[in-house]
Amino acid sequence: MKKIAYVFPGQGAQYVGMGKPLFERYQIFKDVFIRAGDLLHMDLSRICLEGPSVELDKTENTQVALLVYGYAAFQVMTQEYGIRPNYMAGHSVGEITALVCSGAIDFEDGVKMVRVRGELMRGAGHGAPGGMAAVIGGAIEEVEAVCAEVSTRLYPL
Repeated sequence: MKKIAYVFPGQGAQYVGMGKPLFERYQIFKDVFIRAGDLLHMDLSRICLEGPSVELDKTENTQVALLVYGYAAFQVMTQEYGIRPNYMAGHSVGEITALVCSGAIDFEDGVKMVRVRGELMRGAGHGAPGGMAAVIGGAIEEVEAVCAEVSTRLYPL
């Protein structure tokens, strides 16, 4: 017997136009975006489908967009095709998407929570040195050396 897992992505997976084929084909997908947009008093589908990327990439928009996209796609898979997962997981905000899809967190509560999470993350670095970066590839020793150098420079002991 096959086991199915849905794994939901975190911030960085977003792009302008994400979900467009699903939005155009499935009313249930569109309805999820409309519901979230009404809840947040914003045109979330426009931001996702048309951009601009500078708007979608704002963390408070990105995180909501990924949650809503994941939940909307989940609705298509389960309601249109009857494909239910045995397991669900996610990376970062994708964990919250998995919890919403599993029913552990109500959709509306999840949308509101993720919006606040994004707003808090946006404001967390104001006035303090710091930043965030993704490391793709490279030897662990190189990554450790760069982290040690930057940490020492920003926060001398």
